[in-house]
Amino acid sequence: MENSVSYPAQQTKEEGRTFRVSAAIEWLLLLMMAYFPFQKRFSNALKAISYSFVPSNVDLPSFFSKKMDFYFTDLIILLSVGLCLYRRRHAIRSFLFSGPAKFLMVFFVTAVLSVVCSITADYAIQYYRLMQFFLFLLLFCALADTLKTTQSEQLVKRILWVFWFTALAECGIGIAQYFLQSPLGLKFFGEVNMVIFQFPMKGGYRWIIDEWTGYISNRTILSRCSGTFTHPNILGGFVFVSLLLTYYFIVAQEKKAIRRLLYGAIFIQVFTLSISFSRAAIVATVIGSCVWFVVSIKKFVNKNKWKSLFTDALALRRIYVIATVMVSTLVCLSLFYNQFFHRGGIVNYNQISSDADKERIVYQNIAWEMFKDHPIVGGGFNNFQILSRDYASEGNGPELFAKVHNIYLLILAETGLLGAGAFLLFLISLFRRVLKRSEHEATRVLMSIFAGFLFIGLCDYYFLHTHHGKCLFFVFAALLQADLLVSKKTLQDEDAGVSDKRIAQS
Repeated sequence: MENSVSYPAQQTKEEGRTFRVSAAIEWLLLLMMAYFPFQKRFSNALKAISYSFVPSNVDLPSFFSKKMDFYFTDLIILLSVGLCLYRRRHAIRSFLFSGPAKFLMVFFVTAVLSVVCSITADYAIQYYRLMQFFLFLLLFCALADTLKTTQSEQLVKRILWVFWFTALAECGIGIAQYFLQSPLGLKFFGEVNMVIFQFPMKGGYRWIIDEWTGYISNRTILSRCSGTFTHPNILGGFVFVSLLLTYYFIVAQEKKAIRRLLYGAIFIQVFTLSISFSRAAIVATVIGSCVWFVVSIKKFVNKNKWKSLFTDALALRRIYVIATVMVSTLVCLSLFYNQFFHRGGIVNYNQISSDADKERIVYQNIAWEMFKDHPIVGGGFNNFQILSRDYASEGNGPELFAKVHNIYLLILAETGLLGAGAFLLFLISLFRRVLKRSEHEATRVLMSIFAGFLFIGLCDYYFLHTHHGKCLFFVFAALLQADLLVSKKTLQDEDAGVSDKRIAQS
């Protein structure tokens, strides 16, 4: 009798503990989403120990990062993962090897093997970089596990709203940077000196209004804004994501006043995207917007309900969203046409964009040659900059200080067929899951965002190389595979149309 009484009490106590742990994990994840764009890289504290690891048998180029570094969000991720493992202490195997996560684990094992078999097998920094990368794989597992064991839709909405407000703050910082043409003194929050991201601009005009008002400047260059990120391209990718999230919020939001504010936010986001001058992010926005719109209205195509396309309130909101984006784009194109013209690659193709593309092609050729020499496990994780000098033409080695601007070729060159195969299976696994349940509005927009990510991966490498890029990529990968359920009422409303009252409100 005593056992029968104590067992329910113990079970209730355990459930209460699990609830508190789950709540703590959710708050940590929300804190990470709010804070990760506003943090600096700490490396001086570990500078001495970092340089003590430099190997004598490997000639490291001067531009290769030899410093161990860390970010405050690393601690937040560690705490989140630790609490998830504590909550799942009896099922750690499923935590690491369920769903798409198992392919990430295979990819990580391959990355470790690639270093072990490379010329930097004795260099401790490479294993430190592997652990940093592994931390984000664990973040994917932790977020995926949290979404699986809690009320997914509510948590996803909270994460997306936190991200959206953070992105709006980044837009404000980026706009101020651009018009001041100087940093704002936010170095502690990760701001870098934006003057290094510049292109020639006759008269230093920032927009067409400068020319109209007779603005006088001694500058012959124009700097791109970068927010608190390390590069304008990362800001562009960040704003691209927030713009597509605005689409989702407008469709899902029932309050007309809030929708009006969201329509206004679209212009701010398109404006910031324009002054980042990030070609990859701008094209990704076009791709993501097209995917979102097509996936959203496919039911009208499948069921031959084209007439209701212009009477259904939710369909009209989607049309209004695309119309607002197009109008905002035309306005920004008018304001910054000369700047786009001098930057090149968007409204024209000039020497600046041509030189940038030629450099990218050189990197791609180097990556392909590197893969052919190391086809199975690659040349070693984080070894591209070290090995690339051996493949560069004479005299070009010192100038090629970056990595190949293509995450797929980078993975292929550094981890070979095994690593590229595991990463490809990870992507396939994500999309196989999401295509089966694309009825949910959040799932549609997340799928569209990730479609843009796949394109950006063809043009840049920050998803695998920078702290901000890895956080962006793996967080949204985890959100993409969340099981978001659509209520029968929602499906019935979409099939039958909505009332005249809702139409009027739209």
